[in-house]
Amino acid sequence: MSSPKYRCLLMVRVSTTKGAKESEGPEWQIDRGLALAKDKFEAEPDQVLIHTEVWSGRDEQRPGLEQAFELVKQHNIPHALFFDIDRFTRAGVPHYELQKRKFAAVNCTIHDVKGIIQPATNSLTGTGGEFGEDFQYEWSVYSPSEKAEFMEAQMAKDEARKILARTVPAQIRNAQQGKTNRVAPYGFKNIKTSDQSGKPQASKAPIEKEAFYVRKIFEGLADGQDIRQLCDDLNAQGYRSRARRRWNADYSQVVGNSGSLPLTPWKARQMVARPVYAGFVCEKWTHDLPVPANHEGLVSLELWNRANEGCWKIIKDADSPTGWRKLNTKPSKSKKRPYLRHRTDFPFKPLIDCPTCGKPIKANYSTSRNGKRYGYYQCARGHKQVGARRQRLHDHLREYLGGLRFTKKVADRFEQHLRDVWAERVGDLNRHLVEASKELAELREEADQLIKTIKNIQNPDLLQRLEADYTNLSQRIKLLEAKRDEKEFSEADVNRAIKWARHLVEHLDELVIDADDDGLRAIFWSLIFTRKPTLAELQNRTAPLSPLVRLKGDLEDDDFDLAHQTQSERNLISKELFRWVDLTFKQ
Repeated sequence: MSSPKYRCLLMVRVSTTKGAKESEGPEWQIDRGLALAKDKFEAEPDQVLIHTEVWSGRDEQRPGLEQAFELVKQHNIPHALFFDIDRFTRAGVPHYELQKRKFAAVNCTIHDVKGIIQPATNSLTGTGGEFGEDFQYEWSVYSPSEKAEFMEAQMAKDEARKILARTVPAQIRNAQQGKTNRVAPYGFKNIKTSDQSGKPQASKAPIEKEAFYVRKIFEGLADGQDIRQLCDDLNAQGYRSRARRRWNADYSQVVGNSGSLPLTPWKARQMVARPVYAGFVCEKWTHDLPVPANHEGLVSLELWNRANEGCWKIIKDADSPTGWRKLNTKPSKSKKRPYLRHRTDFPFKPLIDCPTCGKPIKANYSTSRNGKRYGYYQCARGHKQVGARRQRLHDHLREYLGGLRFTKKVADRFEQHLRDVWAERVGDLNRHLVEASKELAELREEADQLIKTIKNIQNPDLLQRLEADYTNLSQRIKLLEAKRDEKEFSEADVNRAIKWARHLVEHLDELVIDADDDGLRAIFWSLIFTRKPTLAELQNRTAPLSPLVRLKGDLEDDDFDLAHQTQSERNLISKELFRWVDLTFKQ
């Protein structure tokens, strides 16, 4: 088996891009790491794979650490080196232990330049004696430096918290005093000035070339100029956003450029809404209260308020801790429209399910830049949005359902089949009606005899019992009459039902598309599909069709004959036809 190309992986981490760009940042970690690889593992520089990461060690989810682990697996590297445990992680003991076990699982040991991490040892050394190798168990193998490692990992986490505890309060205080903290926005540059006591402090100064465009944006919007036209004019005059350099993952070299983009309406609105251009600091650390900045703004407060009319306004407020307040002047949104399950403009909304979550599809309108509204069937309940344009889906359904319409030849076959089946049913039904009529006549004769007997009875107890018997007999007669009337129908009823069934199979697509009632459309929809289809199934024409529609191809074959089909196939067709009639005939 060939030895691996790399004997060691040197992991170099810096927390900020500034530290990565400066030569003294990662260089000292690399020098010390290469020296350790040479002294401890006799690895030459070309046998050491250097992996540089720019990321905070406090984060447990670090892409750079995962990339280092993948490099170890890919190149089968036996040793991972780093300067100190705080370069490996600052997330505390649990994360350190997890990562150490993770590297050990791929036969890679971790080592630090400071020498805190010691090799694992077996507490059962010597138990093999003259018989063979020493015994070894999971519990018997341990690291003598484990306590020191855990202490160092916890100290690294505590140190990160102490560093932030020293720096962040100063940044918050600077923001609340109107001093700059962050990257200068377009139109400004960060500078150092001196306060009254002579101490240096961060401030901002205008970049006139950029400030020119900022002032033009405010003046144009304050005068009511169309924002699109304003952007086009300034772009024609040469406006471009700031150019920035793009670095590789470890910030060791420039790989390209970004920025230098033209002005857009969204960017213009975003720029105008920033209080810094009126000379105020207003952010989370000021609790969104405007604080006068230690530098002049690019526009006056009066111009800022006019440009933000209908959105924001900064006013003096004696009750505010800063003496100023930023008001939201956006018009209040109208009351939320109630959710409508059925909508006439989206008739198929309750009939289609989402292919991802399986819930009923939603429907709404989207307004384009030119103000035109487009309807969509869509769903995005916790997943990537799926949808289809309303008109496009309606046209697709007309074509799809139109292809499912039965021909006149099939309708003729259905009509003849129904008449044959109905004749058989009527024959059986007539026999039941004859028997019911005979039973009804016997009950009526028994009731007449009972009435005659009651007229001649004088005994009160016997009379009461006979009257109760007559009441029960009358109820049985009414019940039997009702059942007989339900089963009794004329030939005209049969013809109307068959005619309706023929109309169904010949015009089912039109009944679905043109139905005025949502409930009736849902019934017609259930005749075509065995369940509610999803949007994807309808688009791909893979929806679950009902048995009768699924047999459409066979039924339209010239050689197809219902009389020659098996009894189960004939029963299936007649069962479906009767289901169609039962669901819709009385609607």
